[in-house]
Amino acid sequence: MTEQIKECFFCKTQNTVSEGVLNCKKCGRELFNYCDNPNCQKYSKTIPDDSLMCPYCGTYSHFSNKSYFRNLKCVVCSHEETTNLDAEFCAKCGSLLQNKCTNSNCVMNNGFEAELGPHDKYCSECGEETLFFKKGYFTKDK
Repeated sequence: MTEQIKECFFCKTQNTVSEGVLNCKKCGRELFNYCDNPNCQKYSKTIPDDSLMCPYCGTYSHFSNKSYFRNLKCVVCSHEETTNLDAEFCAKCGSLLQNKCTNSNCVMNNGFEAELGPHDKYCSECGEETLFFKKGYFTKDK
């Protein structure tokens, strides 16, 4: 393999890829998506990074099998989509997709801001209002 530059599909970091380098230097995720079906002509060969399924045989791709993607339903407009793990905004209305505690001293924010449930108004650890609640995605009585 000759040296090339490959942008990580997930964190967008530019990586210099050479023999034996297959993971992103920043987030650690694999840099190449491929078909997991041993009967497919593209088995273990790269396919587009955003492909959830192999375009040749229809089998779920390596990235989708590794849970790099997830199904999300926007709490504001109810749009459902399959997106990568790092997606922050709804593709339809632009609302936030990840609910978090707003207290910077909470254990739920210990350096990585653990995600709370999409319908949580208050953090279960500290009782602070969640990001979705502060943004007005729900009212106090709903």
